[in-house]
Amino acid sequence: MRINGTDPYNHFLNLIKKELKENEARQRVAINRLKDIYPGNSNLEAGIRDLLSLVEKATLKRMNEPFFELKMIDLAKTDLKKLGNEILTISPCAVMQIGMGGQDVIQKDSLYWFAVPPRDEKAEMRFRVVHSSFDFMMRHIDGEKFITTQSLKEKPCPFYSCCNLEMRAEQPSLCKKTPWKAANWDGWPPETTCWYGTGVRIATAA
Repeated sequence: MRINGTDPYNHFLNLIKKELKENEARQRVAINRLKDIYPGNSNLEAGIRDLLSLVEKATLKRMNEPFFELKMIDLAKTDLKKLGNEILTISPCAVMQIGMGGQDVIQKDSLYWFAVPPRDEKAEMRFRVVHSSFDFMMRHIDGEKFITTQSLKEKPCPFYSCCNLEMRAEQPSLCKKTPWKAANWDGWPPETTCWYGTGVRIATAA
């Protein structure tokens, strides 16, 4: 089957390339605007800029290879080393590997982040802080209304099953039900807290 004299694969490939090219300038403006909104060096602002840089990088790859996932599927069958290198070029989201045992077992699961070596642990931490800040803020939205922190529904920290820090070990019920309390928990070593606690502190800073 051919579409306008072109095989279906190349037909849709050309359509997507055209669409991406037409939206390139608009996306660049939006990304630069967001970078201007978050110019600071806090974990949240730097983390947002890190994420925006990944978006730019991924968009460029998509423009050059609109169906790069198909290439990765082929590599999974033929060359796992090249597949690993390909994964590193797009820096996908962190992956939670689910382990054996009940959900309350400390560090039952493992969180993996694919990144181009050398590993940047500060960047990884900023991503988790951004995740935590937005998770905390979204908990306050109930339909079309905004609710107070005191009225939030109990829900585990996103990292509950893969964490082994002090609060998770000593007061797991806080992590499981009210993780935002990590921001002010008095059991942390001096001047420290977890990813979620850091995200909450930033989100609630005056």
